[in-house]
Order: sequence, then C-alpha cells, then structure tokens
Amino acid sequence: MAQTKKSVSEFIQDAFCPMVAVLCSYDAETICRKNNLTFAELIQPFCRLPSEVGYRDPSNTLIVLKNLRLEIKDYNSLPPQNTLAKKLLNDCVFNALTNGSTSNEREIDTEQYQLHIQNTTPWFDAWRDCFLRIAYSGDHEFLKNYLACIMVVSTSHLDPIDAFSKLVQLQNQQQQQIPAKLPKWFMTNIYKYFVLLHDVTEGEESKAISVFGDLKQQYGAGNCHLLQINSKRPGQTNSDTSETTNMPDPWRLYVKQSSTSNQQQSQTISKRDGSMSDSLSNLTELIDQELNLN
Repeated sequence: MAQTKKSVSEFIQDAFCPMVAVLCSYDAETICRKNNLTFAELIQPFCRLPSEVGYRDPSNTLIVLKNLRLEIKDYNSLPPQNTLAKKLLNDCVFNALTNGSTSNEREIDTEQYQLHIQNTTPWFDAWRDCFLRIAYSGDHEFLKNYLACIMVVSTSHLDPIDAFSKLVQLQNQQQQQIPAKLPKWFMTNIYKYFVLLHDVTEGEESKAISVFGDLKQQYGAGNCHLLQINSKRPGQTNSDTSETTNMPDPWRLYVKQSSTSNQQQSQTISKRDGSMSDSLSNLTELIDQELNLN
C-alpha cells in the first residue's frame, strides 16, 4: 500500500489546484534571468497562501479555503513528450526504490525462494506525484486549464503601458484561434492580473511609481501590483557580503525540478538529432555507392 502523510482533502487540494499562466515581456524575463530564475520560478515559493481565502459561488454563498495552493506556470511551457514523460516516471520510481528503507521489508521463505517484500509502496507515491505533475488534460477536461493570466512588464521598458496592452492582445488572439492550441483556458473571459516589475538596483523609483499610477488607472487598482526585487549586480556573488552568506534559498527545490526536466528534454532532443544525423549520413553513403556503380 502507499504511504502518505497527507489527508484526502489535502491531497486533492494539492493535486488539482487552480492553475495560473504567466506571460512576461522580454525585459521582465531579462531582469529575472540576472538571478538565474524565470518569473514563474521566482514566485514559486509563495504559491501556497498562509491565510484563509474566501470566494462566493454562483448562489452568493461565501466559501472559505485554507492552505490554498496555486500552480503557476509559464505561458509558453508545454507538457513533456511521451518519451521524456516515460523516462521521468521511470526515474522517479527508480529513485524511490533506491532511497527506500530496508527496515520496511519482510522476508518470505519457501523451499525454493527467499523473498524480500516491502510492507508499503513508496514508489507509487513518487510515480503518482510525478504523473500528476507532467500529465496534461484532454480536450474534454478542464482540470489543468488556466483560470487566470499574470501579465508582467518591467519598468525598464520604454513604454510599459503599451507593452501590457500588447500582452493582453497576444493572450486574446491565442485564446480565440481555431483550432485551439496550448495553453488551454478555463473560460472565454479569464481574469488578468498586471505586475509591474521593478529592479531597485538599476531602476528609478520615481518612474516606477509614475508608471504604476498609470497602470492602476488603466486596469484598476485591485488588478495591479508593483513588485520590487533586488537583483545581483554584474559580477556579484553571495560571498561578497556577509549578509547573504547564510541566507536560506527557498528556490532550490523548484529550480532543481525545472533544470532536471529541461536537461532530460535536451538530452532527448540531442539523441533524436543524433539519430537523424546518422540516418542522413547512411543515406548519403548509399547514394554515393549507387552513383559509383553507375
């Protein structure tokens, strides 16, 4: 049997949480890349809300949720191909079996065999979590369709308001195209949230405040947020200052998962390209042989 510390409600809440897409301008991604992160990775450690969240259903009844978690992904992210998905599932099962405890086993002795059988199946928990993470919903499902989209533009852009307008237009065009393509959306008029990204190490605060005021007038104060980050300066490392030496790294887990998936996907693509190159070289040799014979 599987072994998990989560209750049924906690498992369902984590496995099928609301999904939100992130659509960034090039300048916003450039600022995040200075910290070796994407914007989606930047906010991953803060996707579980510590306070209660209330919303009203169609009958205007207030429903309160605790420990709500949001799954935020990049607008351009795609589910892994079948070959890579199988490899990810096999790897997670192998790692779970390798790291398993031998004290969880019991022996069964027969006249011909001596078997070691585990009392629980921790590999199934790993397989299930990996499957739910990489699986994508079918055309008839809405479990992993995006409920909202976060538009992100930095204050370093020459015209941030115009950049936000173009991002909204891009999302609307993608959602209205026929036939529908990824990403998929839960409804026609999805909720849009606008984040103005400001790097305090290089930007002017007066410009950020001015642009943010225009942004609130354009889309409403409740739909906008000014996010200020403190990026590393070029050439700066953690050892340069004593304050950052012992600071925790809340992004380690999320960046590790993302880099592992990207690395394995790159290996799959390189193997495919290598096999294609070998096939082309073999075909070229056959053509040369035919030409020489004639």
